[in-house]
Amino acid sequence: MTVDGKALDQLLTVKVQDENKLTKVGHSLFLNNPTNKIELLPRDVQVQQGFLEQSNVNSTTEMVNMINTYRSYELNSRIIASYDHLMGEAASQIGSLHV
Repeated sequence: MTVDGKALDQLLTVKVQDENKLTKVGHSLFLNNPTNKIELLPRDVQVQQGFLEQSNVNSTTEMVNMINTYRSYELNSRIIASYDHLMGEAASQIGSLHV
């Protein structure tokens, strides 16, 4: 890390053994559990200011998956509503039978 051309410090880039053992502190800070092993990343890993990290998912594929999930939910909702309507009709017909 440099400020006004002077090197001040260096970031330590690591990979933790189990991400589930990290405790979130604030918006972008995590605290590691002492039992969680840390592995140093190779020196060729770069962190650059002003750059955006790319997503690790394909947004088109995820959008298609969301639409399919929504359609499945909608279909199941209609099936439940139809079943409820049929059960209501059956109950009213049974109640109106005269022997």
